[in-house]
Amino acid sequence: YFLNKRAPNSTCVRLELARDKVGHLLVDRNYETTLPNHYAVGDINGLSETAHASRLQAISVAKRISEGKGFYTPPYKIPYVLYTLPLSYAKVGLTKKELEERKIEHKEVSVPFRPFAVGSIYQTEEGLINLYFDKKDFLLGAEVFCVNAQEVIASLTVSLFAELNRDIMSRIAIAHPTLSEVAFLRL
Repeated sequence: YFLNKRAPNSTCVRLELARDKVGHLLVDRNYETTLPNHYAVGDINGLSETAHASRLQAISVAKRISEGKGFYTPPYKIPYVLYTLPLSYAKVGLTKKELEERKIEHKEVSVPFRPFAVGSIYQTEEGLINLYFDKKDFLLGAEVFCVNAQEVIASLTVSLFAELNRDIMSRIAIAHPTLSEVAFLRL
């Protein structure tokens, strides 16, 4: 997504399958290719180029094959992380830029780390969490820029996936002091 936009090595697949311009194998919501009972998960389908998305897609296909029913996770509900030091960036759902490009009405809640005790534990007060809610206060997306952003985004991913609204999120008790709690303190 960020640094990993790469062309797939799909030349090893010697089947007549539909591909996009880059070479990703086209799949449906079951991760099935244009050839019945042939599936493509992970980087090769281009939906989400992360290991955790690939694992989820593989589990879905395994369930479809073994139980007759898989599941689909929209790519926007898969967290993305840019690992950098000292701070990292993580996002799930729609970013502010994506919301504006799509002209989606939204409310933004920005939470800086500076006033919270957890900053002293990590010896930094730098960091920011931006949460985006729709007009009914359901979470549309989150962007996190802080130490261990990959850890903070996990609870926000669950909130987005479970379609929690701001009121329900504000009732969740998150351990103190932790980085994750910061996202829930200003709801």
